[in-house]
Amino acid sequence: MDHWTNRYPTEASLRSITRDDLVALRERYVGPKNFVLAASGDFDRAAMVKKLEQTFAGWPWPGENPGPPQAPSAPAAQGWYVVDKPVNQTRVSLGLRALDRYDPDFYAAQVMNFILGGGGFTSRLVNRIRSDEGLAYSVRSTFEGGFYYPDPWRAYFQTKARSTAFATSIALTEINRIRDSLVTASELETAKNSFIEGFPSRFPTAAAIAGVLAAEELTGRYQRDPGFFGRYAARIAAVTPEEVQRVARRLLDPAKLAFLMVGDAKEMMLSDGKHDVQLGTLAGGEPKKLPLRDPMTMKPMP
Repeated sequence: MDHWTNRYPTEASLRSITRDDLVALRERYVGPKNFVLAASGDFDRAAMVKKLEQTFAGWPWPGENPGPPQAPSAPAAQGWYVVDKPVNQTRVSLGLRALDRYDPDFYAAQVMNFILGGGGFTSRLVNRIRSDEGLAYSVRSTFEGGFYYPDPWRAYFQTKARSTAFATSIALTEINRIRDSLVTASELETAKNSFIEGFPSRFPTAAAIAGVLAAEELTGRYQRDPGFFGRYAARIAAVTPEEVQRVARRLLDPAKLAFLMVGDAKEMMLSDGKHDVQLGTLAGGEPKKLPLRDPMTMKPMP
């Protein structure tokens, strides 16, 4: 997928940047048309606005607002991918395109992800993969909701090479379980309380409030959803078990998931000797091998 998020710097690309490039970038984008300035403190608002307008009135170039970043043309290709790297643990990541923060299902998706893997030790993936089976130290799923276009939902963990298949099978089991059955009242209450009670912590000081509001203005949420802050708690509180299941069925389609495993390819293809689970069986065949790339050049390594 050719997208700006998939373009990585190399030694050559960094060395190619000149002073003229930096000056051109500054004059194109660093100007009043592309600024959001937030101020907090003990001052008169009208007087502060006047001072700021006077200060920036003489800016030598206006700056250009580039508009929102371009969305990917297509989601990541579904499938199973392996990168062979001589390490004793496998880094596993699975995910798929989800939704943006203006989608009507955004709040139900947040609650769903918290219960599945985003809620730390209260979440199912952590309890099953880490606490019950001791297969990984860090297990998590993430869902942010894209600012400008749908961001991915992701789950990831690190485990012994021989445990790769079994740990991944548990993740798939939990994905299917949250799709196929209602979450419990206790899980729902814990998730909702975490979001609602934690929301005020975003605004501990006047400076923090100014920063949050500036970010809302910069990313455009104020224009599209001006009542976001006032309605956030009610929107979270309104999420039902049925909505959690519905949004899980909508978003977490196992047939659309992309799986990436980085580690000892030979070892991860084997079972752990205690469970009759192999990566080839889960994948429905041999996963596609991707090259390990040189971080300085991004070219495939031998």
